[in-house]
Amino acid sequence: MKTNPYTESIAAFTELFLTDENQYLCIYGGDDTIRSKFLNLLIKNNAFDKYDPLFIDLKQDNLEDFLQKDTDKYDLVIIDNHILQDLEEIRTIIQSYLPDIKVVLTAEKDVTVLEDTSYFELKKLTFREYLMSKDIEISIPKVLQGKYDIDELNALKDGYILSESSSDFSSFEKIRADIEGKLYKKDKLVFDEYLQIMANQVGKLYKENEIAKIMGVSRRKVKKYTDILLEHNVIEEVFPFIENPDVELSRHTKYFFQDLSYLHAILGNSYYKGLNKSAVLENFIYLELLQKLGETHALYFWRKKSGTQIQFVLVNNKNNALTPIEIHTGSSTSISKAMRSFYTLYSQKIEHGMLLNEKIAKTTQFEESSFLILPHITI
Repeated sequence: MKTNPYTESIAAFTELFLTDENQYLCIYGGDDTIRSKFLNLLIKNNAFDKYDPLFIDLKQDNLEDFLQKDTDKYDLVIIDNHILQDLEEIRTIIQSYLPDIKVVLTAEKDVTVLEDTSYFELKKLTFREYLMSKDIEISIPKVLQGKYDIDELNALKDGYILSESSSDFSSFEKIRADIEGKLYKKDKLVFDEYLQIMANQVGKLYKENEIAKIMGVSRRKVKKYTDILLEHNVIEEVFPFIENPDVELSRHTKYFFQDLSYLHAILGNSYYKGLNKSAVLENFIYLELLQKLGETHALYFWRKKSGTQIQFVLVNNKNNALTPIEIHTGSSTSISKAMRSFYTLYSQKIEHGMLLNEKIAKTTQFEESSFLILPHITI
């Protein structure tokens, strides 16, 4: 039986809908197809069963023409705003014909707060949940058996990364809006430069001294900015996995963005392109691992003092078993020197190793333990 990834969101929306006193309730978040699917699920799950709703699809219906028809029997208007018509314009039309009726409608983003309007944000789905919302369920055994069109799934992965990270804010306003009051006006240009550097540091070692030197500011100021981002959950710190401090790095950490939309807001047109593509991909995989395994595993990176490194190491909270994960942007089956070095140190503790790549799926044995080579889409 398929699991509905929106079960919790349906319950939360229904509670808000039944208790909210505002005339308008706006559903935002996700892409166009996701918002439409959620509306249909609300109807299917009887969220509006106490009402006689009028359903309007702006992809095919003209709002004003539709409202000029016999609407007396309806006490709720549901508008699927495919074309992203301006919400204030919709409100003006509604007020002309049905000034007192309850309205539920969709929108691309949380716009400027409007009078008598409440907002409901669709929770961000993991990539697996995103596929489930499109009636696709990924099974690693089936991936290994070649049962899926990997090119098609990779296209969906890229679409997910872009749709889940879309930013309608110019420059860095998305982040500024979330931390308003923490910066003096004179700080803002310097802070913008700092954000650019942090976005380009994703997956790399965080070094306050080097960032301060590049910016021409004090290390204390860099720390202040980093603390602000941590406080407001814009970034999260990942620590190195260390059991052999003589050969392993212990001093530096890495940072990943908690929402890809922040990364998108900073990188702009270079987001998920060129050199930034691998960093965004690594941040995407970090978020997927955190959302799916954060309660059962600790997440680290591993790096030797020589520079050899593996992107992520999962540590099972119950038995401390290790899962080293290496990420390649292309298609590859090559077990790297870094992975071999990790196995040399920790072979007795490794549950299985993993290489995430673009298209290839196979399982093999390495150093007497299972080793999985899987496409990114299986994460």
